[in-house]
Amino acid sequence: MTRVHHLAAAFVVSLPLVGALGDAGLAFTMYASSVSYRVVIDGSDGAGRRHAIAPTLLASRVGRSAQPFFAGADNLRRTYDVRALRVRLPEVARLACAADEGRSAAVTVVLEERPGRGEPRTTRAEITCSR
Repeated sequence: MTRVHHLAAAFVVSLPLVGALGDAGLAFTMYASSVSYRVVIDGSDGAGRRHAIAPTLLASRVGRSAQPFFAGADNLRRTYDVRALRVRLPEVARLACAADEGRSAAVTVVLEERPGRGEPRTTRAEITCSR
């Protein structure tokens, strides 16, 4: 083997180790960890009365690739990554306003994450619905 082959072999062997130690998203960390999550959506009317909005209700209003994030998401679900959902919570809240057909003056969406490793995380978005 040449010196280049030795360096390439060392790189291939060390890359997964660096990704696992640094949690930097290197190597094959896409499938190396998972997260359980659930979505809680609450609407409130003008008088402050709260009611639940099922995430499944939103599944029919999103694209096919996003539907699995919503269908049944009021119960804990397991997946590999919910970053796309987390950063779009305000959009999810606006979608919930529309899906609730004018019943809500405001909507709160909470994403609860329980990673396989690391601390639980809660992300919240609150919006006022336009009427």
